[in-house]
Amino acid sequence: LPPDESRRVVVHCGSGKRSATACEHRLAAGSPRAAHMGGGIAEWKAAGLRVIRIDAATGKPILA
Repeated sequence: LPPDESRRVVVHCGSGKRSATACEHRLAAGSPRAAHMGGGIAEWKAAGLRVIRIDAATGKPILA
């Protein structure tokens, strides 16, 4: 994605390690509002937080 200073981009992965690297690359590319989700989606789910997926066929959200 090209840097867009008007929007915050939060990247995530399973454990947070790859998203940290991706965030570093975004910051280096000039996206000051890049952030990553420490602990990844696994920690998010373990905290009991909701996950919403987008159905590829319909483009509609699905609660996971």
